[in-house]
Amino acid sequence: MIAYPFDRRTGRDRRLGKDRRNIGAESYSNSVGEEGKEPSDFPATYEEPRRELAEVWNAKGEDLLNRRDLGNAKHAFDKAAEIKPEFAVAWYNLAKANCAKGEKEEAIANLKTAIKLDPGIKEKIRTESFFKKLKSEKEFGKIFR
Repeated sequence: MIAYPFDRRTGRDRRLGKDRRNIGAESYSNSVGEEGKEPSDFPATYEEPRRELAEVWNAKGEDLLNRRDLGNAKHAFDKAAEIKPEFAVAWYNLAKANCAKGEKEEAIANLKTAIKLDPGIKEKIRTESFFKKLKSEKEFGKIFR
């Protein structure tokens, strides 16, 4: 059996007498690996995490909608649209949740926003079974003109 080379209490290497833990300013290095630069010196790009987070909320909402948990699905789609307002699929799915809950006016407003952001989504709206309740509404017909 090999003896544990570090003092368990202090973390010092018994053989070399050095601290095995990197403590203090001399051990500071940022994620890029450049010594001496502060994290604020690097350009901040938050677009990628925002996109991913909106997609995560949207996927969670789709899962909840498939389980017919309409209140939580609507909340998840709201969060996705709040995080990334230009995400047309989130607005489309929010309209699906509103329509399933019976909130027709909100559903039509969300569909208008989705079409404004992505005009190609009109065909998907025409064929979606969630919007059968809306087809009798005058406002729904105006969306396609």
